[in-house]
Amino acid sequence: MVSTNSMCENDVISHIQRIMKTAILIILFIATSKASADFVDATEAYHSKDFDSAFKQFHALAKLGNKRAQFNLAVMYLNGEGTEQDLAKAYAWGQLSEHDERPDFSVVTKRLLKEVSPEDHPKLEAMALKVAAEYDESAIHTKLSPIAYIPVKNKSKNNRSH
Repeated sequence: MVSTNSMCENDVISHIQRIMKTAILIILFIATSKASADFVDATEAYHSKDFDSAFKQFHALAKLGNKRAQFNLAVMYLNGEGTEQDLAKAYAWGQLSEHDERPDFSVVTKRLLKEVSPEDHPKLEAMALKVAAEYDESAIHTKLSPIAYIPVKNKSKNNRSH
């Protein structure tokens, strides 16, 4: 026989889980539409040669896992637009941007591997590892995932707060 307290507790847990799922969906919807608008703003800033603004916006989106922003950030590091030229960071963000749906995003890393002396390749790879550790998909998932609710069971038998 299931006690009334455990049924009540299960109902509360189930209700909280539904609320959390709904909240996550709402947050994702808002974040996705905002990120899309920011990407458009960043692209417009880039095309109007406002490289400082474009760099800041692409950088913020890149840190959230936006592959197009990561690629654009790599290009800006490569060209020194809105930031000092940094080939290691260009390589790192370029490598992070690469994915199956956009094989052309590998152009930055391929170019750098050809143009940078082989002795400097370890520096490129070290920066790529550093950036990936902080901003690859699993790191972003870990940073942005909500903390799971784990109920603490009250061990007092006399507690009838339901």
